Amino acid sequence: MPDRKSARRKRARQEFEAHARAEAAARAEMYRRIGQMLSFWRFCGKKPCLRAGHCAGEIAACFERMWQQVPDDIRFHIQVLFESRDAGMSVKAAVAEADRRVQQWQETLARCDALYPPQQSPQDMSPESLPPQPPAPAGPAPKAQPRIRSL
Repeated sequence: MPDRKSARRKRARQEFEAHARAEAAARAEMYRRIGQMLSFWRFCGKKPCLRAGHCAGEIAACFERMWQQVPDDIRFHIQVLFESRDAGMSVKAAVAEADRRVQQWQETLARCDALYPPQQSPQDMSPESLPPQPPAPAGPAPKAQPRIRSL
């Protein structure tokens, strides 16, 4: 009996590891395709990538670093494209759906900006526009006491 149980566990572990490897390979391929589509290798600055004309390094690390610099609307567009393709749409229909949803998203952002205008940054504020500061306490500052530590 223990042999069957350990054999089942071993087989389950092998299946799990095979599934994890396949998923990691699919994710790396997705990163590679997005990176190639957005020409991440041009902005990478690493010589092997520039010479090869594609990401020649660790694709996941490069993708994570470069993806943060992609504008939000392009990231949203790519996300919708992948969701639409996963739902079974044709490429043409997926692009049209992504364009439509990005347009909706931009209209929503414009409405939010109209309702809640952005606040001034500290660099834009003049001393006159700042709220008044409370007055400093009158009298001498209290003398510092020694620190006492106890357990």
